[in-house]
Amino acid sequence: MEETAEPQRLLNISTNLLLELDTSGHIAYANRRAVHTWKIAECGEHRLIDYLDAVSVNVFDNAVNRVITEHQPYNFILTDHGRLYSASLYPAISGRLSLCMEDITERHELSAKLQRISQRLEFAEKTTHLGYWELDIKTHKIYWSAEMYRIFGIDSRQISPRRNLIREQMLSDDIPVYKAKLRELLTEQKPVEGILRIRRPDKRLVYCAFKASLVYENHRRLIAGTFQDITTLIETQQELRWAKQKAEELSDAKSYFLAQASH
Repeated sequence: MEETAEPQRLLNISTNLLLELDTSGHIAYANRRAVHTWKIAECGEHRLIDYLDAVSVNVFDNAVNRVITEHQPYNFILTDHGRLYSASLYPAISGRLSLCMEDITERHELSAKLQRISQRLEFAEKTTHLGYWELDIKTHKIYWSAEMYRIFGIDSRQISPRRNLIREQMLSDDIPVYKAKLRELLTEQKPVEGILRIRRPDKRLVYCAFKASLVYENHRRLIAGTFQDITTLIETQQELRWAKQKAEELSDAKSYFLAQASH
């Protein structure tokens, strides 16, 4: 009696729904969580599909038929009364099928929420041309957001996470300035910023405004920063300066001409 008491107790304290079914789908055993979820009155009298909503019945019947036919375990997703379950059905032992169902509703909702947040952040980065990066100071492992790869014109699937693309593509004249900024960050532990130029694989010159600061995560010290493509702004400023210079040259030439004409 003591040998069966402990396994029975473990089954009943499990947060998963655990059931044994005969091959016709009648419930032979249900642990406490399953009984509470479906308000099972008496095992043996009802089939599991009697408790499932209409949407789930076909899914479950298909799983039962597949396990019985193929004699192999089958994993599937079951939606029942607004809850989402990850289910595993195992072939019959002593005439009984074993079913384990894990409620993954909250996990799925959290995953979907994180995905929406990620999509919004990527949209914001892409719209503002602002990329995010991290460097683990101890392991030298680098993380880049999707926009960083777009700014640098690189396919993320072909790049090692340890490869320092910032230094590889930065113009040599800007490297000393960039290194000095990072030394300042590590020494004074205050955020730094500046402007540098990178040369993309397609030979396009890109001006970037960068910012960096120290962050701590799980006792790890990281350098976190942003790169923003400001090429259009720089080119516009250059065009304005050129236009201003031409206007001043024309004004000076006109003044000289008028001065000569007045004599």
